[in-house]
Amino acid sequence: QAWFCIDLGSRRTIKAFKYQPRQNDHSIKDYKFWVLDSAVASDADVAALPNSHVPASEGVLPFVNNATYVEVESPQVGRYVVMQSISTYQHSAGCREFWLYGENSAVPAFGFWPASTRLYTGDSRTFALSAADHAAGDATLYADLAVSDPDGSLASVTLGGTDVTAGGIDAASFTAGACDQGDLSVTASATAGTATLTLSEGSSTLGALPRSATVESVARVVRLVGTQGVGVGIGGTATRSIEIVDAELPAPGAITLTIGTPSTGNATASGDASIADGAFASSGAVTFTGVSEGIAMIALTLGNGFVFEETGTATISISVSTLGNTIYVSPTGSDTNLGSSDSPLRSVSAAATLAMDSGADISIAAGIYDAAHGEVFPVLPPNGIEIRGVAGLTRTPADSTVIDCGGANGFRFPATANGAGLLKDLVISNSLDYAIKGERWQGTVDN
Repeated sequence: QAWFCIDLGSRRTIKAFKYQPRQNDHSIKDYKFWVLDSAVASDADVAALPNSHVPASEGVLPFVNNATYVEVESPQVGRYVVMQSISTYQHSAGCREFWLYGENSAVPAFGFWPASTRLYTGDSRTFALSAADHAAGDATLYADLAVSDPDGSLASVTLGGTDVTAGGIDAASFTAGACDQGDLSVTASATAGTATLTLSEGSSTLGALPRSATVESVARVVRLVGTQGVGVGIGGTATRSIEIVDAELPAPGAITLTIGTPSTGNATASGDASIADGAFASSGAVTFTGVSEGIAMIALTLGNGFVFEETGTATISISVSTLGNTIYVSPTGSDTNLGSSDSPLRSVSAAATLAMDSGADISIAAGIYDAAHGEVFPVLPPNGIEIRGVAGLTRTPADSTVIDCGGANGFRFPATANGAGLLKDLVISNSLDYAIKGERWQGTVDN
């Protein structure tokens, strides 16, 4: 990347710059601009800057025929300015023209146009576009809004209520002596992605254009903390909290949460109908309660543009299994079954997931349980439960419970205080680093 450092001779206030690369037939795909109190003298110095100093401005500069004006979000004070840039065509970008605007400079006026803006999907941001201080002769200038939108992330762009996404604003729209066209409003659609806006003028009299900005549409995404499969005992409960994934942007809005009617009467669910803006960790929770032995499917639906990370949509279906004291596993079972003796699960890892909520013991029939069978290693059961297999004379899948790790790790118990438990009559083979691991597990292995 090309860079240059300018010594201003003393500490100065910098509030904007204009830059035109030597490669005027290509855009700048990345630039960074710093105002510093110390000089940089080498590529290594510049490469280290992002680790120690936040740029006063950074982003992209689409191809234009003249210098691009960029206003920093807040004035910066320092003796040295550093510009680093890279073009879309070449590894580096030279400089044809570079202007600095200081504290007392007559900065060209055409409203606030930041280098980049992040919006939640569906939200809008308004930029003031006012040129009222220009003379009557400047009324012949016009603005043409060009929108590059490869990701479909802009729903609309309007100026003074007029849609200009597909066109421009002609010179007659500007009133002589009062070139004030109202506000430019950018609205992000429901599709996450990035678009580039370029505001350019047909006349060079204003001097403030062209100016460019990137608009990123950020999805309102939440995740369900824990698995989508829930196991509870009769009368028992399990809770799944909801947390926002991208908390970088402020004020994503309140979540409205609708809990669907259970598919059967085997379980119920309750939770917050509305989760306050910014209170997702404490308020966003759904509690599932077991009623009778069986499986109930319960749908959770989010409002206000939020989607679940797990599904990419506003709805997620939770399988709630109300269990007895023991979860049964068999090679002929299915992980969509309840886990009862007459409706066993297929994998030990699925049984461990249900046991995490319910605290039920696990009984595993004779057979081989490996990755090809559907096992996910390491198996993660809770502390304090009994996991029993079948120990036959041959210690083979014909008459015994064989857990074949296939070169992965075996059972890993969580580092919680409740370390009691039992593993009995299991053949655990082909493990990587461990067959059984538990930092605070105080259970018994009995084979």
